[in-house]
Amino acid sequence: MSSPRVLLADDHAAVLNGYREILQTGCELAGMASDGQAVLEAARDCRPDVIVMDIAMPVLDGLEACRRLKRSQPGARVILASVHADAAYVTGAFRAGAAGYILKSEAAAELPDAIRRIMEGETYISPAVLARFWDDAAASPESLEQLTDRQREFMAWLGRGLNTKEIAVATGVSFKTAVQRRSAAMRRLGFAQSNDLLRFAIRCRLRTS
Repeated sequence: MSSPRVLLADDHAAVLNGYREILQTGCELAGMASDGQAVLEAARDCRPDVIVMDIAMPVLDGLEACRRLKRSQPGARVILASVHADAAYVTGAFRAGAAGYILKSEAAAELPDAIRRIMEGETYISPAVLARFWDDAAASPESLEQLTDRQREFMAWLGRGLNTKEIAVATGVSFKTAVQRRSAAMRRLGFAQSNDLLRFAIRCRLRTS
């Protein structure tokens, strides 16, 4: 298998050079960008296999750039990098369509493995973040057994980062039906907020990746 072509994006030259050094073995550098708009343009031109992008960037932040990338290139694999370990940031990243989330402080140790796993179709989150993530919601993955087949299907799509409207399209049902499945799943699992349901769905996907 050929080496994955990776586009790197960060508004600090030192970080970009650090990433380039980390990936000089096993990956091909497809390009570098210093803001979110430049990422969109570079991704359109060079069609990388993986995009490693900072969340906090000028012009367009990483979350918005990721959302736009997923609309224009649905198959784009994005790893968002951040200094934040909070589960809320992970939720935002997956909601935007990211396939991975790494802490910038751990990039030297984790980035090659993150790229490999994402190229294999898995999801990656830095272990230091994941430790917090597992403690963020009360329900356990075994709680999925309480759901109907349709509700579990909804949760599987949710764990892949799709929103309710996108899940309705993917499963061929009306938006109203998708909302009903979301609400029913929340009631059965004991969640009051939709973001709690999203975090739980991502946790369950990570458990099976």
